[in-house]
Amino acid sequence: MHLQSLSIQGFKSFARHVQLEFPLAGATKGVTTIVGPNGSGKSNIADAIRWVLGEQSVKLLRGKKSADVIFAGSESKGKLGMAEVTLYLDNTDGTADVDMSEIALTRRLYRSGESDYLINNKKARLQDVAILLARAHFGQRTYSVIGQGMIDHFLVASPAERKEFFDEATGVKEFQIKRHQAVLKLTRTEENLYETEMLMSEIEPHLRSLKRQVSKLEKREEIEKELLDVQRQFYGVLWHDLTRQHKTLQKQYFEIEGKRNDAQRQYDEVKKLLRELEQKETTSEGLLELQRAYQKHAEAVQEKRLALNKLQSALEIAKVRKEVAWEAIPLSKIIESVKGLAAKHEQALVALRALTDLKELPRLLKAFEDAHASVQTLLKGLQRPAPEKNNSAPDPSLANSMEENKKTLVLLEEEMRQVARAMEEQSSQEKKNKTQFFQLQHTFQERQETLRGLDEQLGSLRVELAKIDTRREGLEQEMARELVEYVVDVKNGTFSGTAESVEPLREKLYDLKNKLELIGGIDPEVLEEYDAVRQRYEFLETHVADLKKAVDDLYKILNELDNQTKARRDEALKEINKQFVHFFKVLFGGGKAELKPFFSDEVEDNLDEEEEEGAEAEQEKELLAPAPLGPEKKQHRVSTVRVLAGVDITAVPPGKKIINLNSLSGGERAMTSIALICAIIAVNPSPFVVLDEVDAALDEANSIRFAKILEELSHYTQFICITHNRASMNVAHLLYGVTMGTDGVSSLLSVKLEEAQAQAAR
Repeated sequence: MHLQSLSIQGFKSFARHVQLEFPLAGATKGVTTIVGPNGSGKSNIADAIRWVLGEQSVKLLRGKKSADVIFAGSESKGKLGMAEVTLYLDNTDGTADVDMSEIALTRRLYRSGESDYLINNKKARLQDVAILLARAHFGQRTYSVIGQGMIDHFLVASPAERKEFFDEATGVKEFQIKRHQAVLKLTRTEENLYETEMLMSEIEPHLRSLKRQVSKLEKREEIEKELLDVQRQFYGVLWHDLTRQHKTLQKQYFEIEGKRNDAQRQYDEVKKLLRELEQKETTSEGLLELQRAYQKHAEAVQEKRLALNKLQSALEIAKVRKEVAWEAIPLSKIIESVKGLAAKHEQALVALRALTDLKELPRLLKAFEDAHASVQTLLKGLQRPAPEKNNSAPDPSLANSMEENKKTLVLLEEEMRQVARAMEEQSSQEKKNKTQFFQLQHTFQERQETLRGLDEQLGSLRVELAKIDTRREGLEQEMARELVEYVVDVKNGTFSGTAESVEPLREKLYDLKNKLELIGGIDPEVLEEYDAVRQRYEFLETHVADLKKAVDDLYKILNELDNQTKARRDEALKEINKQFVHFFKVLFGGGKAELKPFFSDEVEDNLDEEEEEGAEAEQEKELLAPAPLGPEKKQHRVSTVRVLAGVDITAVPPGKKIINLNSLSGGERAMTSIALICAIIAVNPSPFVVLDEVDAALDEANSIRFAKILEELSHYTQFICITHNRASMNVAHLLYGVTMGTDGVSSLLSVKLEEAQAQAAR
């Protein structure tokens, strides 16, 4: 990889667009020098390269705020609103591990504060640019771009501050960026894991509570299902038993009604015969009068008896209708009765313990009998509760009418008996002539008695049928309340048994109802809420498992990156130290030099935090800020490796005894720094290196040595040197001149020295 060209527009003094080309020089990558008077804008080219590579420190760019890199204007030219720099890299050899043969890095900045990064004209993030530069083994902060007056910065810096420089020099920057990203991702993942586990801990008690309620609901549903089966059996047996009784009584009623109709017909026939005899036979007017009176009284008695039967039936029916459906004794009354029994039993026991005289035994026996009677009463009430009575009395008019009819009937019967006795006395005289009449009269009385007996049976049957109808009506209402939509099924079903045989079912029915009352009411929506909370909890469980797996994977990645970083850093530091000794002796003609790295066993913070300025400082801070692993519970899962904590530099020129680097002269510090940079380039060559007047402190002899080193290293890397030194110009194959006119705008003039020499030779 090498630098093809650099496009600058609006950046600092380059108000107009300029294009710098950097062609290769045969077998070497070449040395390009940029010359010009002081203040012409030469260093602005180095700043432009540093800026497009992602530099965020405005101080290093020699400004106070981000907008200072935009052309600020002059007396003859107004200020610009945008600065843009594009760096074109040739990646034909695949140095950068990306699928691009040519890479164009562009950075734009507007005075409004907006900025853009582009890679091959596609918008990108600063992080993407940093990763791309790390893969290409160079960056904007270290030896790739060495600014003016910064050549000895590597020596005066502390060992810990040199760490970043050697991180990039050893080629571990790419691993550090990846590790930093992994640590950030690990931190976010563990935070998500903690939050998810906290959320689960909040949901879990509610889930347990809902689960208990659902269990109760399921148990309640089982009891309700069992209760429904028992109710259907219980009410089915009662309903069909009452139906069978009703049918039996109705059949008897119809049979007796038929007999009564027959008896009525015979009665009418005898009555007709009597009337015919009255017309055919001559009787005394007294006997006839008595007969008519007897007949009249008999008909009145018959009417009164019928009315009395009807009133009796109505009164019985009214009494039956006062009764309502059986109802279970409330649990509170059962508890109250049991407490009363316990109190009576306790009193009897106290009296028994205090018994001293046998005369008191009857009274004590009476107390136990009372307690036993109360137990029997409660037991009967639980097995078959007493019906609830209606406090309303039957219609008093019915009773009054019935009493009046009874009195009238008694009077009529007495009068009829008197008339009959008179008739017998009078008829005895005509007995011989009236035998047939009296026989008919006797038959008439028998038929009358038969009708009365049949009417009484019909009245009793009507009362029984009314009772059964009333019980069926009450039972149907209770079924409608308890069974709701299953009433028709119970009525149409087949059930066997009698009212006495359902007593065990009644007890079980009351027991199941008591269980439901103890469980209490539960909202059916609890089941839906339980399903929703359970699904949420199961989802969080799966999420926690995924997060834990991700955490384990990230720890494995961190360990692998740490091992790769250590292996590459150890090997590179060893080779850099070897080359540093070589170039130091070349520049100084001898002497001793050594790099002394020292390590720590702590887990490595990814990147050092530096003070940032400018509009994009926060973005750079997010990318390059250290990301410690945090709590100790995290660190023990990352393998502990020897982490580079800093590098000490020992440099002793020939013939001197130097203990501290600060004892070196300015030229010696510059040459030591150059030797170190050359050693790094020899081991881990950057695609290009920008040197901004690094040879300014060298004398002529050392400048020549430096120029030779540049020419030697140009086989490995491409050099762009901003210089005033003729020795550096001599080894260059391309020279750019920078001038500035009266408008304050920098201009370029380029010369290919090989072509110029060839033309001069002709």
